[in-house]
Amino acid sequence: MKINEYYLASIGIRFKTKEETQAFAEIVQSELEIRIGTEIASRLSDEQLDEFDLYIDQNDAGEWLEENCPDYRDIVDNETERMEEELISNRSMIPGVIDSSEDDKKVY
Repeated sequence: MKINEYYLASIGIRFKTKEETQAFAEIVQSELEIRIGTEIASRLSDEQLDEFDLYIDQNDAGEWLEENCPDYRDIVDNETERMEEELISNRSMIPGVIDSSEDDKKVY
């Protein structure tokens, strides 16, 4: 999943500027990738991790994951869902987020 301004808006997270939105989307995307990677890595042996690094460098990791970590799509879905739940439940604490009562104004 790619975190972008449309996804954030769909879960009620909007900022006054496009730059703020993009910066926040990048932070969330990075955190999501770390969480997914950590969970996948916890299920692989050291040998598999070394092999996986080679496939990542060649941008051919999807096929390798299907063979060596068949539930990786479930991991992606579960971690994405957890992240979304955290974002929604904590959106009022995110600095710069626009209150939903300001929906009639232009926000990103």
